[in-house]
Amino acid sequence: FPNPAKNIISINEMEFVSGGMLTVYNILGAPVLIQEMEKGKKISIEHLQTGIYFLELICEEKIFHGKMVKE
Repeated sequence: FPNPAKNIISINEMEFVSGGMLTVYNILGAPVLIQEMEKGKKISIEHLQTGIYFLELICEEKIFHGKMVKE
């Protein structure tokens, strides 16, 4: 995903195949977006306010964490 991002993100993690669940959390730890994922799928983040968000991607038995800045 581009970081910082404006309106769209996509996950292209090398180990991520498909069929995962993406959760985006705000700085307070509250979930603001929950979406089923496929590798390379584009996700709209237009509705999110500018700020820092934390990403959690659960795929099979693996969990990936990341941080994103929304412009």
